[in-house]
Amino acid sequence: MTGSEDPRAQAAAILEESDEREGDLEAAPDSFLEHRRSDQTVGPDETTR
Repeated sequence: MTGSEDPRAQAAAILEESDEREGDLEAAPDSFLEHRRSDQTVGPDETTR
C-alpha cells in the first residue's frame, strides 16, 4: 500500500504551508503566484498531456 498513513492530516499540512506561502509573496522571489477564476481554467480534455 502506498500513500500517507493519515491523508487528512497530510492534506491539512499541505494547505497550511500553501496558505503561509501565499501570505508571504516575497518568500520565493523567483516563483509566480497566479490567480485564476474557475472559468479561466481548461477542462480535462483540453490539456496538452
